[in-house]
Amino acid sequence: MERKKLRGATLREAGFDARDGRLELHFANGDVRVYKGVQREVFERLCAAPNAGSYFDDRIRDEYPWERGSAGAGDAAKRAADDLFG
Repeated sequence: MERKKLRGATLREAGFDARDGRLELHFANGDVRVYKGVQREVFERLCAAPNAGSYFDDRIRDEYPWERGSAGAGDAAKRAADDLFG
């Protein structure tokens, strides 16, 4: 999963898995949401937006289905992959 740090009051980090169009968003309040069916272009525009929170509100929040994620889940998966493949 590709990850980018975000600056702003609402969002802290975004992760994107192009294989299944999964966008993982980490919020300032500690929430993690996983959005499904997201195109790479949406992820790239989110990361490039002057205000990621506004872009999220306008283009992501009500446009894609989501489920709660867990903080650190992506880190555990990355460590497991690193253990397997170096």
